Amino acid sequence: MSESKRVVSANEFVASIIVFFICTIAAIYIAMDSSQPKDYRLLWLLPATYGILNVIFCHIYRYKTNAGIVSIQLLEFFRLVLIPIFLVMGDYYTAMSHTRTGNVETAIFLMIYEVVAVYIVLSINIKEDISQRTTNKPKVSTNALKYIIAFMILFLVIVKVLFPGSVTSFKTIFDMRSDDFTTWTGLQSYSRYELGTLARAVGTLFTMVFTWTRYLLPIGIMVWAKKRIRRPFAAILLSLVPILLQMLFITNTIMDGILCAFVLLLVLVKMYPSKRKTLISLAGISFVGVIGFYFFSRYIVRFGIGSNAWGYISENATAYVGGVDNVAAMMNVGSENKWSSFFYNVYGAIPFNSSLFGLRGDKLSVFFNAANGRRDGQIPPTIGVGWYYYTAVLAPIESVIFTHFAVKYGSKASVEKNIWKYAAYTLTAIMMAMGFTTYNAAIVLNYVTTLLIPLLVLCRYTNDLEFKMFEE
Repeated sequence: MSESKRVVSANEFVASIIVFFICTIAAIYIAMDSSQPKDYRLLWLLPATYGILNVIFCHIYRYKTNAGIVSIQLLEFFRLVLIPIFLVMGDYYTAMSHTRTGNVETAIFLMIYEVVAVYIVLSINIKEDISQRTTNKPKVSTNALKYIIAFMILFLVIVKVLFPGSVTSFKTIFDMRSDDFTTWTGLQSYSRYELGTLARAVGTLFTMVFTWTRYLLPIGIMVWAKKRIRRPFAAILLSLVPILLQMLFITNTIMDGILCAFVLLLVLVKMYPSKRKTLISLAGISFVGVIGFYFFSRYIVRFGIGSNAWGYISENATAYVGGVDNVAAMMNVGSENKWSSFFYNVYGAIPFNSSLFGLRGDKLSVFFNAANGRRDGQIPPTIGVGWYYYTAVLAPIESVIFTHFAVKYGSKASVEKNIWKYAAYTLTAIMMAMGFTTYNAAIVLNYVTTLLIPLLVLCRYTNDLEFKMFEE
């Protein structure tokens, strides 16, 4: 029997029932909150819907090696189950607590509509992709990437020496408890230069090349260690060094370094399948630990020890993972700048756009924050953006597109032997999943043009044949 027609296994069904049970408990807990504001009387529907969908589409649990599918499941669980719980425990405090009135129920139905559409697309894409996963592709035999990496490192050094003011500013994990850790004004040195100047262009290029290098150089070290060091334990220890160093290069987009380290850990798992369980546990614990440490550090700086932490957790969880209040806040944005903001969302993804075309304008995030009295860069959630641009009927369109590519690249990664390509596919899959949960299209489009496409192209200049030795 083919995989697409195989009956659901007992393990898949049991896993879905466990999730359903957790979601049911969460829904009851939320519905029984006696102090719940009337705007949230339907909040329990979010975990209930997620639980039901996990039973209906329980065959999705079959694809544990697809990074896109797993990322969507985990992030949607966080959005639809954990965030509502945090809201209850945090007395419904969020960054948008004063601007959501009258829109929360609409936001809840939009999020339900989105997750239903996402799971349908997940199921369809899985079935369509199965027949393509084992397709034989011509093997590429080139080692040009190592010379490209050497050239990129040389470029970074030259810029550091000749254009020190154009170098990206970094902080480290040890700065997290500093009062000014989240304050980057003036620290992005090249932003001081006029648009169209050489220094400004060099600064932009430095940032892009550094981002490519922070993925490619550590993978090169891992590949070298796998080939040259006979003892796997020693090779793994050496490979962990460039992963840990990512925490010393934190940019104003704090998630960049954390996501890079996480993807590199997954690459390490791919290279040492016999240590899979240990390394996956390390990746998961490290990812959650670093994020937890970040928010705990910021909480201590902001409130000190002894304050009620649940309100802080509720606020940040809703903001960072597109919770219901932020979706509701999207409905406060006026329509007068709708299509100009749409244009600049797309335009902003073009590298060197200001230098090339000289156009200046605001993305939707500017109007979103202004309409809600915020100055701290809240992200408009994708489903809210879809409602704003495409009407309620077509609101999930961007979400389903991201889902399609998350499944596609997660599937490509799951069967890829070439470590370089595996890393690029995995990063793409995860970022597509984040496109409608933690980010939005404007942000992901920028990553697509400045990070994902360059990595996917660069990784083509690697030798597919050399990775047969990595199979254990």
